[in-house]
Amino acid sequence: MWVSRLAVVLALVLGACSNDSAGSGAGGQGGGPGPDEDPCCTLGAVCHTAGEAPNAEVDECHQIGHTGDQAVCTEEYDRCRLACEGVTDNPVPHACE
Repeated sequence: MWVSRLAVVLALVLGACSNDSAGSGAGGQGGGPGPDEDPCCTLGAVCHTAGEAPNAEVDECHQIGHTGDQAVCTEEYDRCRLACEGVTDNPVPHACE
């Protein structure tokens, strides 16, 4: 009996983990932008600071978002999401097409 319950719990946990790893990459978790996500818009928002950027990488990622070059934004997405994590508590999209 306990073996079947353990199997159910493991299936649920493993299913949840597999969904996370193939997710949208939100929060810099990897996997790139989601299928309906504009990566440039996201980078422009999450890497936006009011005033001076905390470091050159955050500023670079914000500028990448403003380029509107979807290929570059997608290529730099995971790195920039990680670099910009926690930069703003209220990301406001503003680099969108």
